Amino acid sequence: MLFPCLLWQEILPSLPMALDAMENIRPFYTDANMKTLKPMPEFKVTFMAMPQTKREMMMRECQDATMSKPDAEFCADVNAVAGS
Repeated sequence: MLFPCLLWQEILPSLPMALDAMENIRPFYTDANMKTLKPMPEFKVTFMAMPQTKREMMMRECQDATMSKPDAEFCADVNAVAGS
């Protein structure tokens, strides 16, 4: 039997990631091309309207330097909202 922490290491790569799913991050952008993030007050409202599980997944992914690198600006805003 695997210890729970080892089990997560086996399962985690197969789970969908919040930052990879366009439907999760699209609401945070003002344009269809997803180049311009919403202003912080709107970003916060959008973030807080998400289910807690998705918010937690995003926060966790944004804390991972490798995963957050392509989404650095987005993750900076997630981290700012999560810290407030």
